[in-house]
Amino acid sequence: MNSAIDSRPHHRQRGVALVEFALVAPVLILLMLGIFDYARAIQANNILVNMSREAGNLAARTTANPQYIMNAVADTADPLDMADRGSLVITRVSGRADGRADVVEQYRWNGGAVRQSRIWSGCGSWSSGTCTVPYPRPVINAPVRLSVGEMVYVVEAFYVYEALFGFAMPVDPNMYSMTIL
Repeated sequence: MNSAIDSRPHHRQRGVALVEFALVAPVLILLMLGIFDYARAIQANNILVNMSREAGNLAARTTANPQYIMNAVADTADPLDMADRGSLVITRVSGRADGRADVVEQYRWNGGAVRQSRIWSGCGSWSSGTCTVPYPRPVINAPVRLSVGEMVYVVEAFYVYEALFGFAMPVDPNMYSMTIL
């Protein structure tokens, strides 16, 4: 008889623990989903930064066609859907005496969503991803100080991130990375 009395509080404690878990579980699940989605956004941003760095490195060190370079780096963005949600732009600029820069060439990736460059987007006509720049060349405020005649490549990578759970990402989904080499 003594053992029956001792087991009742134990059964009650198990029931209380189950009710507490039922109340806390949805909050924990929402927290875990938010952390998972935020980690995916960080991964997407890291991939975008690495893509722009690699494209800048290839553009500055090779004479390969810029479309080939952009195709090659876009192929490395496996979890990102660059064809539907991303874009790449390579701009070659030359320094001027007044600290500004001339746009020499600009290329937009043919395989992605069309997004305008933040460096210069005044191209009137595109032919196979290449801007046909009229003379005089457009002048921009260079993102870095360039010496007269110094050539650099500015590679921009764009991506529109889609969160799995909208509550987890209240920030702007447009991701951007720029590399200057």
